[in-house]
Amino acid sequence: MWPFLFVLATLGLCFGSFSNVLIARMPQDESIGGRSRCPHCGHTLSVRDIVPLLSFLWLQGKCRLCRDPIALTYPVVELLGALAFLCAGWITSFQMISAVPLGLALWAMTTLAIIDARTQMIPDMMTLALAVSALVYQLTIGTPVWSGAILGVSFFALQWIVSRGAWVGSGDILLAGALGLLLGSWRYMLVSLMASYIIGALLVSVLLGLGYLKRNQHVAFGPFLVAGAVVILIAGDWILRVMLPL
Repeated sequence: MWPFLFVLATLGLCFGSFSNVLIARMPQDESIGGRSRCPHCGHTLSVRDIVPLLSFLWLQGKCRLCRDPIALTYPVVELLGALAFLCAGWITSFQMISAVPLGLALWAMTTLAIIDARTQMIPDMMTLALAVSALVYQLTIGTPVWSGAILGVSFFALQWIVSRGAWVGSGDILLAGALGLLLGSWRYMLVSLMASYIIGALLVSVLLGLGYLKRNQHVAFGPFLVAGAVVILIAGDWILRVMLPL
């Protein structure tokens, strides 16, 4: 058990570190290749500066050269990557052949949700990474079920057509399809959509009440879609038993 936990956590930290690159560069259409640089002084970071989590602790949260503080978001995103892979291990009972693709899917979902929350943009490349990981995961646990993807795409495509793109964007359609592929059954996808809207409504209400949001201010829906899917991955069977006891 412990070796599996160590491997999953290490993979998650590494991919979480990569998430920081994607979050910073993708919205700016910058190349994700090349060495990382300090955002304050611009010097190229060495290998010892970019070891996930450990470098932040060793450098005491400051750039080694200019000593300006490193944003706390960097280690937090790395830890989220580790949590994604560990959660995948728990969901799959630590069957590595299934845990790794599910971990990659959860990592892609986390990265995508952060980018969308910050920029209201869903990068197609991240959605593609999610879809491929979801398909591989489904293949490791059986034959892929497509009804969830069909429901997700149809639900948001209909809204896009009716509103002429005012209610949802094409990124939401593709994301819903990828999440539907991950969840498989249309029943899981349906409950996931319900959970997404409930979570979204609750959070937006709180943010409005606290004054962090203004009425008519656009809110990215991608993070709520991701949250709803995570809820179903963790507790989908229990929720369906409660909703459909017969």
